[in-house]
Amino acid sequence: MPRHSAIIDEIREDVARLRTEVSELKEKFEHLPKKRRWWRNPSHIVNVVTLLALILGSVFQIWINRPVVDFQLAPSIGNDYYVINSDRLDPFNPQAHLFYFEAQNTGKTDITLDITVTAINATVSTSETGRFDVTATGREFIQAGSNWGPWSFYVKVNKGVTSFKVSFQSYQLVASPDWLTTQVDGFATYNPINAQQLTWVVQTGVYPLFYVLQT
Repeated sequence: MPRHSAIIDEIREDVARLRTEVSELKEKFEHLPKKRRWWRNPSHIVNVVTLLALILGSVFQIWINRPVVDFQLAPSIGNDYYVINSDRLDPFNPQAHLFYFEAQNTGKTDITLDITVTAINATVSTSETGRFDVTATGREFIQAGSNWGPWSFYVKVNKGVTSFKVSFQSYQLVASPDWLTTQVDGFATYNPINAQQLTWVVQTGVYPLFYVLQT
């Protein structure tokens, strides 16, 4: 993305200037007479002020270009119920039920996150046919300036329960190959939208088993 590259290049130039100033200041410290107070020299004070300004300027650039991620869990569109068609003669093996992790990034830098969800009275997976467990982690790339992209997760209800729940558990930043981009991503802001869990409750007196999402 040209815009993204330009922002990173600008921050990289600021960091390069900062490193140059640090090197120059270090060299001046090494050549100062031991009995002389360096802060009595006005040029040294100017160097320190310049160095602080560069540091604060670089941090500010990183902050205004950081990712800003809004996220939530959501059911599949138009599918807020879960039907279990299981014959009594067969082992209990319900179909996987789809739900989503949804996110948008209104910031100026892309970000990649490991998203972990967890289940109560159920198991979850990132694949409809994959390994189901009490937690599942999916790696999601969230582009800068994006608007609510969905990433799939699946849930299977445990046998004999009257309700089950899936919840957002955590996110973990995935480091970028570009060191500077990783630093920018580390300043990201995260905004959970709505309740970060979905709960289904069984309807009594109904067969086959019929779970309805609670709103």
